[in-house]
Amino acid sequence: MWNLYELLRVETNCQTIVAIVSESLSYRLRQSFRLMCLLYKLSLDLKLISVSNMICEQSYDQYVRSLSARLMDQNVDSSDISADNFETLIDTSIALSLLTTRPSIVISRVEPYLNEATFIQYNCGRLKAIIDRYDREYVANGVDAARDLSLLTHDLEWTLVFHNLSKYRSIIAASDDLNATFSQLVLFLKEFVRDVSVYYKKVKILTEPSAHLRG
Repeated sequence: MWNLYELLRVETNCQTIVAIVSESLSYRLRQSFRLMCLLYKLSLDLKLISVSNMICEQSYDQYVRSLSARLMDQNVDSSDISADNFETLIDTSIALSLLTTRPSIVISRVEPYLNEATFIQYNCGRLKAIIDRYDREYVANGVDAARDLSLLTHDLEWTLVFHNLSKYRSIIAASDDLNATFSQLVLFLKEFVRDVSVYYKKVKILTEPSAHLRG
């Protein structure tokens, strides 16, 4: 028997937007995206006028400090966040700023994307915890279920299947083009984590009893 959590594990690697772009797409596109991020960071340091559709108003160090200040404004002590996780928030904010808007729209800074970056990372963390537990308690013990979509009975489960996961491969394929509109990839990710968040609140996935994890 197969359920939503196996579907999640099979269909998506549940990584951040940076990982989705850097790991799921073609080599040519990965190099292009990495170059965009590199140019953006460089432009912050050199205070260039613009890169892509970004207007740079801060150095990179100033940008990092501004993110720290915003985290503190949200009653989050940035010293409690590991360096790797903090860098991930920065990279996710930059990725969102580069890919969220269409190239014809000019945006002046990436600070507004901190909340979205945090929300995406938070829900990716939820997904990782779910999948890790499923792999540890079921797959590792030889209870890897066969595929049976009839086990999906919650409306939100079908929302995730039809509204999100069924589109995953086509979205990735359509984005594997340097002329693609990357904002569609970001829109897909935002909708996905939003639906995951709603489902997670409705169904207590990681609390006992965990009958909904089993077929």
